[in-house]
Amino acid sequence: MFGSSNPYSQAGETQVNISTRNLRSSDHYNGTVEQVARQTADTFVVNLQHMVDVSVSHNFTDRLSMNVGVPFLNSSWGIPMPLAGGRAARVDQVGRGLGDISVSGRAWLLPTARFRSGNIAVGVGFKMPTGNPDAKATFPNIAGTNPQLKPVDQSVQPGDGGWGLTMDVSGFKRIRYATLFGSASYLANPRDHNNTTAIGYNISAAAVPPISADGTSYNSVPDQFMARLGGAVPIGKTGFACSLAWRVEGLPRYDLIGQSHGFRRPGVEMFVEPGVSYAKGSHVYSVQIPVGYYRNRFPNPYTGNKGDATFPKYIVLASYGYRFGGTSKPNASLTAIAAPAPRAIAAGGSLKPFKLKTLDGAPRTLANVLGKATLVVFFYPTCPFCNAAAPEIQRLHDTYKAQGLSVVYINTYPSEEKLVPGWLDTHRYTVPVLVGARLDDMQRDYGVEATPTHYLLDAKGQVLSKHSGYQAGDSVALEQEIKNALKIAGPTR
Repeated sequence: MFGSSNPYSQAGETQVNISTRNLRSSDHYNGTVEQVARQTADTFVVNLQHMVDVSVSHNFTDRLSMNVGVPFLNSSWGIPMPLAGGRAARVDQVGRGLGDISVSGRAWLLPTARFRSGNIAVGVGFKMPTGNPDAKATFPNIAGTNPQLKPVDQSVQPGDGGWGLTMDVSGFKRIRYATLFGSASYLANPRDHNNTTAIGYNISAAAVPPISADGTSYNSVPDQFMARLGGAVPIGKTGFACSLAWRVEGLPRYDLIGQSHGFRRPGVEMFVEPGVSYAKGSHVYSVQIPVGYYRNRFPNPYTGNKGDATFPKYIVLASYGYRFGGTSKPNASLTAIAAPAPRAIAAGGSLKPFKLKTLDGAPRTLANVLGKATLVVFFYPTCPFCNAAAPEIQRLHDTYKAQGLSVVYINTYPSEEKLVPGWLDTHRYTVPVLVGARLDDMQRDYGVEATPTHYLLDAKGQVLSKHSGYQAGDSVALEQEIKNALKIAGPTR
């Protein structure tokens, strides 16, 4: 989730997501010009769209995942029949049921353990024609007579009848107080048109409507596109984040693959999209409300007919996600080549004294940082599992500092020293960080084979415990060890 401390998923982790999309379209546009006469004459269409999408994604590695999306739709399209009857004569055509299921794969281009502050992901997949493209309802013709069972409007059909190719790209970049993000997706539908008659044919007052030579008597199977670009800001350590994005979505005039015959309503709408999200443990909740500010109904392909289409004033998007599973090994990150053999430090042994520096350049040794109990944490700022553990490390520092606990971070990657001040400021951490260490020294002298690695020491610098990696719940045992160490050391004077 953008705005959280960890946008990545673990190998073996699965996420179930339930999202909804809801809108009401009744404002008609021809090109960029609103057809206000439709409102004045009370002949406007009311299009209600309600969709629930249930998706399951699984991470095979920390970079490669697969997703299956199953949509369910309940939508209606209504117009006065006859037109002169106004809203009292409005007849709704309802389409509901299973939509077109999609399956896709997605990969982060850069190693997630090293590129904690930014990355790009690409995805590709396919859409199956599982939704009904020929849903029917009983409604009259445009003159308000001769009601019959006929296909509903294209916009409320659960499916489009075609196989599709899905392509997407997304990325994020962390800056000092926020996360910038962007995404774009495109659905390419090679099928030209399906065999479902279009709305113009279905509401024709002719006894036997003619089949148009231009092919628009049947529904097209159009491509679709969507893109977002914005930023998210966490609200302290509450788990909430606010976001603001630019959004664009629509149907192109011509398809990327194949021809574009049949009836379609090509066009584009642009939005300003405020949102809020909340993450706690394995649960993520989010709400976004894109508000439209630009609408353009493109001319029909081949015929050039300008036509018109309705656009929503706003869309309500909401989702809930739940993560579970993951690697059975401790979550850890460390990149090293030809690492020296680590020095084993058993409980009861002594941690080797070090000579490092604070961010201000002041020298610090092990003796300088010892308290009644001391927690030494080896980390680096872009380590995802270090970041997952960091809020708990800060909590332990805040809770037991007055009782004599000393906590200190040691940065293991010299190349990331410049990131430490921003990392502390962004997350408002107050645990001191020491720099100037060399990775091979840390591995050899302190047995750092994974990050985070922490040592709990007594007042004399003797090792009480060591732990490598991080999983949710690790802090429970560590906190008890800290309590025991402080109790043995006696009260603070």
